Amino acid sequence: MTTLSPVVPPPVTPLARESPSQGRRRRVLFWVALGLIALVLGSVIALTRPSLDDAMKPGLAPDSPSPAGAGAVAEVLKDHGIDLMRTESYTAAASASAGATLVVPATPALTDDGFASLIANADIVVLISPTSTQLDTALGGERAGFADATVAASCSNELVSDLGDATIGGVFSAPDAAACYSAGDGAGVLIAQRDDQTIIAIDGTTVIANSAIGNAGNAGLALRLLSQRDSIVWYVATAADTDRDPPPASSLAELTPGWVTPVIVLGIATALAAIAWRGRRFGPLVAERLPVTVKISETLEGRAKLYAQGRDIAHAAGVLRAATTRNLARKLGLALASPPHRVAASAANVLGMNVQNVEILLAGPAPATDAGLQDLSDHLIHLEAAVTAAFRSERTTS
Repeated sequence: MTTLSPVVPPPVTPLARESPSQGRRRRVLFWVALGLIALVLGSVIALTRPSLDDAMKPGLAPDSPSPAGAGAVAEVLKDHGIDLMRTESYTAAASASAGATLVVPATPALTDDGFASLIANADIVVLISPTSTQLDTALGGERAGFADATVAASCSNELVSDLGDATIGGVFSAPDAAACYSAGDGAGVLIAQRDDQTIIAIDGTTVIANSAIGNAGNAGLALRLLSQRDSIVWYVATAADTDRDPPPASSLAELTPGWVTPVIVLGIATALAAIAWRGRRFGPLVAERLPVTVKISETLEGRAKLYAQGRDIAHAAGVLRAATTRNLARKLGLALASPPHRVAASAANVLGMNVQNVEILLAGPAPATDAGLQDLSDHLIHLEAAVTAAFRSERTTS
């Protein structure tokens, strides 16, 4: 009989335990790596995304590098020795000297008289993306549609007759004005002489804007129109810069519906009747100290939520944008649930602004700081005020 030898298991080597210092070092390295990754991602986002301030600058502003801005043509004008002054002040723009060119965008916050006074003193006035009201006040003209075409100058006015083709968007018509770059029922450029003043109308969004200045002969046309004088006053219209009278302040009594007072009186009478009916049966109130126990963890959790809520800038920005979108939808006659891009398109059409700028205001990236949130709030207030002023202006003129 064969005797089996017992199987002896191999010796087990005990696992080396991690020392406390190694654990701390590993945790430190993890947080350092996480911080470096966050820093790299933040730098990439900051370098590749346009800043919120640039995105919210008004369309065709001479210091805006955005596609809707006019920073490119402004820099070329400065390189040619032209003194260009950007101003958001109505007073400064209206006092432009007789030897200057005044560049004026859409000004929905101004009355007809205010706009007429604005352009009265300048030697040359260039209306970039003018509204129907501006055309009527300055030239007795009107908007004649949208062409979206590349056309030749085809006019006898010596200022632009020798220039090449240019891309034309909005077209206009006016009596006693030279019609250049004709397309459809109007012309992309109107040039009129009023006494000692030259008034020019052009759709700057398709000629002067950074996104369009490189197309066809747009650069030559823009420089020819804007460089006639050695000095340019470029007015950047804002909703806050207005000559309209503020709406009259309403008292609390005027704002309160008529049914509120009777309801309050009825509620007080009902409460007094209930006190008289049930008060004696319940007896007098007795103060009694009751023990209340609140877990420390619940208290700390509640405080943490409050602190987090107080620093939630993105959520606050979303609330502001949602409220402005609803208010604009109501003013523009849209459904209250309309998406921001539809509301932005309608508001931009009313104000004569670039759709991208308005859409960034209503649905763009959230600000990262309290100052950015305050700037966003101011721009939303100005946008809503401009839409209100535009509708009030149309009702007044009609």
